[in-house]
Amino acid sequence: MRHRREHGATGALIALILVLVMVGFLANSAFRRVATGSDENNETARRLSAGADALEQFAAVNGRLPCPADPATNDGGERIRSANIAKCNFPAGTIPWRTLGMKFDDAIDSWGRKISYRVYTGTSSTGSLTQPGGVNMVECDTSDPGAGDATAVAPNGRGGLCVSDPDPLLRSTLDASFFAGKGMPLNDFGAFHGDVAYVLFSHGATGLGGYTVSGAILNLPSGDERNNVRNTGPFTIRAFSDPDVAADDSNHFDDLLVYRTLPDLVKRINLSARDWPES
Repeated sequence: MRHRREHGATGALIALILVLVMVGFLANSAFRRVATGSDENNETARRLSAGADALEQFAAVNGRLPCPADPATNDGGERIRSANIAKCNFPAGTIPWRTLGMKFDDAIDSWGRKISYRVYTGTSSTGSLTQPGGVNMVECDTSDPGAGDATAVAPNGRGGLCVSDPDPLLRSTLDASFFAGKGMPLNDFGAFHGDVAYVLFSHGATGLGGYTVSGAILNLPSGDERNNVRNTGPFTIRAFSDPDVAADDSNHFDDLLVYRTLPDLVKRINLSARDWPES
């Protein structure tokens, strides 16, 4: 009887040791997955930041933002519907890496999928940020004793530009008039912005809604990630969901986004409004 009890206790101890070994193995495996994911996220964040810098350098030189590239090809050039009205052929496209002077590899996230790009193309009254002069506020005025001129309608029928005049005394479009109604909606951890000029994002480890390098689109996500896929949002930045949340669950989230509001953009590229003389 005593021998049986000792044998049973030994068996229980061995079983406990096996359980502890298994728990340790699983914990170590989970840690490796988290660590790897962190490295991939960091590298993707670096590429998103580099893409944002390239977009803003382009805007500083050209006075407008580029249109997205065709996500189904590897051409990498912006696709404009018309050089005059600057409407984009692929508003839910990818970063135009060739137009921006980037390398193809820098337009791909750490999981081998194309970085998506959204830009405000507006309406005929508010104007598009991709039209000629779309982000150029140099001839807008920061202060005017009168009501200020309404934003100009360009010859191509697009609106929202600063009223241009060779006489600086007649440059009287207020910066508030230029900003009015422009921008896309974005929720950044609860802070709402309605004036976002552009968004660059990776579809995360799952890649749902993203494009592969061969030009194939993956299954569409749901919830906040589904809104991020749309060409006008509303976009969301929030904490990643728990690893146990299934990719097709509406609560799943692993997108990585960078963005710039329009007021911040024109300031960074030195194309903001000036205080033109009134007399």
